[in-house]
Amino acid sequence: MMLVKGALSWMPKRVNLILEKLWILLDQFIQECLLKIWSILPPKVRTVLLWIWVTVSAVLIWIWGTVFGPPPIRYSLKVIGNDSNCHKEFMRNINFKLKLREQSREDKSDVIFAFVPIVSRAGTDIEAALQEIPDSRPVVLVALHHTFDPDFVAPDSRLCVNRANVFTVDCLFHEDQGLLGCQRNFEAQESIEDYLIGIKKMSRLLVWFKSIFIPVEFTYTVH
Repeated sequence: MMLVKGALSWMPKRVNLILEKLWILLDQFIQECLLKIWSILPPKVRTVLLWIWVTVSAVLIWIWGTVFGPPPIRYSLKVIGNDSNCHKEFMRNINFKLKLREQSREDKSDVIFAFVPIVSRAGTDIEAALQEIPDSRPVVLVALHHTFDPDFVAPDSRLCVNRANVFTVDCLFHEDQGLLGCQRNFEAQESIEDYLIGIKKMSRLLVWFKSIFIPVEFTYTVH
């Protein structure tokens, strides 16, 4: 009985390995055949096939995006200072309308969310915060101003940002109440949602571009 169990547990792994090797060989064979066929086709035929490939791919991707929607926006989070966990409430509100997915690595994200409590001067705090934020990704910078007053007129932190690709908003919070339920915070959230929708459209465009043009970059070397 033990031998039977051992054979049953061993056979699927062996079969999987064999099937995997066969699949790799088949895939290589198909690629070589396609490359050879592509290399001997006349230029006009290549052009026609290329346009057919682009058109069909665009239609299929449009159908996929319409039915299932674009992929979620991948974001990484940086909290520079003590914001009394306002970033959690803020991201929860944003995620309620948009599909977001947090990434632990900044190089894997589409955008970086940076929450910066203003403790001294807006220009000084924001400048120091930007030094900690990489410039390889778009940045949503949320400047948090501590106040009791929901009608408090905060300085425009956008004037303190000299770096490109940084979308800046100002929000009001209190250490005991968290984010204040005020018009400024609502407008900041809506403006970020509009900005992220633009990033989502760009992400869809990149997916479309890669899926269409990368597969048709055939190269064939004659040995």
